[in-house]
Amino acid sequence: MKKYVKFLLPILSVIFLVGCSQTQTKSDESKLKETDTDSALMYTFKLDEHEYRFRLLDGWIKFPNEDKTIAFLVANKDTKSYMSAGFEPKKQPLDKYKDSFVEKVGEKSGNIIKQPEKKTINNLDSYYLTFNMKDNKDRDLTYKTYLIETDDYFINLAAWTSDEKPTDKVLNDLDKMLATFEQLK
Repeated sequence: MKKYVKFLLPILSVIFLVGCSQTQTKSDESKLKETDTDSALMYTFKLDEHEYRFRLLDGWIKFPNEDKTIAFLVANKDTKSYMSAGFEPKKQPLDKYKDSFVEKVGEKSGNIIKQPEKKTINNLDSYYLTFNMKDNKDRDLTYKTYLIETDDYFINLAAWTSDEKPTDKVLNDLDKMLATFEQLK
């Protein structure tokens, strides 16, 4: 009996060690690298004769959109984050559009965190701002928004999270996705 134990013990030890090393390899392979904006999935949509696109980072998916006032709705349920775009016919200069937008945020008891800053996003003039506002369920939402001027429209490109205390990573990811927005034609 001792001979069998002496013989089986080293074999079982080797089998155990080999099994552990294979599990470790599978675990390392299953870890995903964070998607950067250069390798993220492209999301393209059309409005009239124009095409627009941006990049979706890890965990973001398209949701059905029945709201005719927005062009698309994408979300990341893990981070409680969303992104959409509204379009309005261009009837005034961008500065006045920005002023009326800020006024609407104030009327809805929103709190501007980062005042509108004039920027260019992929060759399109825009204003960028950050604000908080409550939704219909009385949750605090944190918005990152670009008010973009095109030849025919103003685009209200917004990404937001319903997380009460969003992490810097979540807020930075919203900015990363917004910054990839571009007009194709």
